[in-house]
Amino acid sequence: MYAGRKKIIKPRGAEPTAFEMEVAQEIYNIGISNDALKADLRGLHIVGARDIALEDGSKAVLLFVPFPQLAEFRKIQKLLVDELEKKFSKHVVIVAQRTMLKPTCGRSKKHNGPRPVSRTLKSVQEAVLDDLVFPAGITGKRIRFKVGGSRLMTCKLTATEATTLEGKLDTFAGVYKALTNKDVRFEFEASSE
Repeated sequence: MYAGRKKIIKPRGAEPTAFEMEVAQEIYNIGISNDALKADLRGLHIVGARDIALEDGSKAVLLFVPFPQLAEFRKIQKLLVDELEKKFSKHVVIVAQRTMLKPTCGRSKKHNGPRPVSRTLKSVQEAVLDDLVFPAGITGKRIRFKVGGSRLMTCKLTATEATTLEGKLDTFAGVYKALTNKDVRFEFEASSE
C-alpha cells in the first residue's frame, strides 16, 4: 500500500484509480521533501484527479479538493501547482468538489425546503470558473450567441496575474469545456496606465 494513500479520500469509500494514486503519492512526496509546504499539506487531501486531454494535443491534470479545504489549498496553490507541474510536465489546475441538485430534486424528510442557490447548475459552473483562474479574478463576462445557436463566453481577467497565467489560458478553456461542455475564452483586461 502506498504511503500517499492518506492524501486521497474518495467519497463513499470508492477505490482511487491508478492515476489518482500517482497524484496522491506525488502530493505526499512534496509534503515530505518541501519544507515550505510540509506544515500546510499535513491535514489536506484530495478527493479525485483527472488527466484531461486538450484540443491542442497536450494534457492537463485536474485536482478535485474538498470544498471545506479550498481556502487552505488556495494559500499554498502557487507553490503546490509549481511542484506538481515539475513532476508531471503538464499544467495543473485545482477545483473544489461541489454538488449540484436537480431542479426537481425530491426533498426527503431529512432535507426540507427549497434547493439552495449554491447547488444550482449555473452557480456551480460559475464557481468552477472562479476556481480555474484562481490567482486572477474575473472582472467581466460576456456571452456571444453565434448564428448556429452555439454560445461563446468571454471572461475578462485581472491583469495583475497576466505574466504567470498567460500560457495557461488555453488549458483553462479546455478544462472548463471538459467539465461543463461549454465554450469559454479568457482575456486579460487592458491595464490603465
